[in-house]
Amino acid sequence: MCATHQIPLCQQCPNPDCARTLPALCWRSRPGYCAYCQEWLGRPSGATRMSDPALAERHRWISMNVGALLALSPQIPVSPSRKRVPEALPAIIQQVTQGNISAFARTLNMPQGLVSHWVNGRKLPQLEMLLHICSVVDLSLEALLLHDPSSLRSRLRAAGEPAMYELRSKWTHVRVSTEQVRQALEKILAANDDPPPTLTQVAGRLGQGTPVLYKCHPEACYAISARYKEYAQQRTATRVQHYRVELREAAQQLREKGVSPTRGRIEPLLRSPGILRDPKVRQLLVDVCREME
Repeated sequence: MCATHQIPLCQQCPNPDCARTLPALCWRSRPGYCAYCQEWLGRPSGATRMSDPALAERHRWISMNVGALLALSPQIPVSPSRKRVPEALPAIIQQVTQGNISAFARTLNMPQGLVSHWVNGRKLPQLEMLLHICSVVDLSLEALLLHDPSSLRSRLRAAGEPAMYELRSKWTHVRVSTEQVRQALEKILAANDDPPPTLTQVAGRLGQGTPVLYKCHPEACYAISARYKEYAQQRTATRVQHYRVELREAAQQLREKGVSPTRGRIEPLLRSPGILRDPKVRQLLVDVCREME
């Protein structure tokens, strides 16, 4: 969300014929235009603000915390080391739960083992986790990563205070019924969706990790994975056939002009020149040229 205008940002192309998720960087990016369909990314004037004030406040809090850290980065002589989180967390845990890691993990709604790994430095929490911790103990991301651990003044938010950050369900530590997971997996398997979901997507829907799903119903998990693998193979075969036709048409155009169909000459004739960066597609071009000869 834009912290100035309170308007949500979008990661998808607004063109309904494209609607693809846009990467942060793309080899043919143009400011203000979709990297895929080249359509303008702007919207008509009058874009509405977020209707939910609590959601808007959470997005503003995230934007301000991450933005402040980005703004400070040119002024930081030395980036925070891997030891930074293991140094800061014990001080925070001492202040909010009197050093009780188990109680702190319950406060975060996270597995105790994972929190212990953070404290011991065996694992590092991702940015999403750091935001979650800051939200729970009322700290800024800047303070957690850059301030002296002894100067941190953390506190647990009161029961009535709204959380500034809501962790995605895949990270939360939720006890589940094995039978419920089994039934959900069988229902997804019977739905026969097109395209079929990956097991990771299924785990996200159910708010669990894939190891939990395998433990509850391994047969259904293998079947879901196998179905998606078959779908992916069919899609790849269709895409390769499409590339073959396009490469042949481009090579034929050059031959009709009496020009040798090299990669450099064929690339500008393709709808997506970037496909020739793939070694498999380059080999496909070689095969097409051989067939034509």
